[in-house]
Amino acid sequence: GEEQTKHIKKNLVFSQYNLLTSTGRPSNRFGGVNYAALNKNDGSRNCFVSRYGKDGMLVMMDYNAFHPRLIAHLVNFNMEAGENPYSYLAKYYFNKQKLEEEDIAAAKQYTFTQIYGGFEKKWLHIPYFAKIQEYIDHRWKFFTENGYIETPKYKRKIRECHIPDANPSKLFNYILQAFETEMAVDVLGDLLGDLNGKKTVPILYTYDSILFDAHKQDKLDTIKRLKNIMERSKFPVKVYAGKDYKNMKQIAL
Repeated sequence: GEEQTKHIKKNLVFSQYNLLTSTGRPSNRFGGVNYAALNKNDGSRNCFVSRYGKDGMLVMMDYNAFHPRLIAHLVNFNMEAGENPYSYLAKYYFNKQKLEEEDIAAAKQYTFTQIYGGFEKKWLHIPYFAKIQEYIDHRWKFFTENGYIETPKYKRKIRECHIPDANPSKLFNYILQAFETEMAVDVLGDLLGDLNGKKTVPILYTYDSILFDAHKQDKLDTIKRLKNIMERSKFPVKVYAGKDYKNMKQIAL
């Protein structure tokens, strides 16, 4: 539509990130388009291709089970990088060691309900959840006594006025989203430093993934370095590549 296409200049379209939100999680909208939530099924992504034509490729790096791992890091729970958090939790949920794919899928959905809706007491015997609950209780006590908490990395104050109808679970979500963004800012800074002087550029940040426009002259070693920067030895990344943003296939590095 005209409202969107009028913003295209020289075959490029720009997004706009706003970091000044109450949680610190940036909004990402420009010209009536939310680039962080482009529909995967209606063709919205097909039009985004490399600016380099046949010499380019879109490459997406997507964190695997990012939030459960990020939470483990936040609350100082030791979770091995090679361990699938949903497999770990599924063994507790379903009380079995041999898991099926549907068990892991169900564990993923159930885990998000616990994290964002509050933990059922029957699961607090799980060491991972017990550690999270301990962290939530500590932060909530500090918040109620002092009227604010500080974000984990940048020490930005989140005050009572920022959180309508605050409760322990809601406060934890604000902390988590702020921590996610602060980690991303650090990662993006390192990525941009590594790409200085190269043609490959990051073009879209969507919370748990980053999309790059890669030029073939930078070669595969550049992609491998970017993956290592994002992983930081703690957060495994899956890599996808394709000629457009819709049709991307996972690749092994």
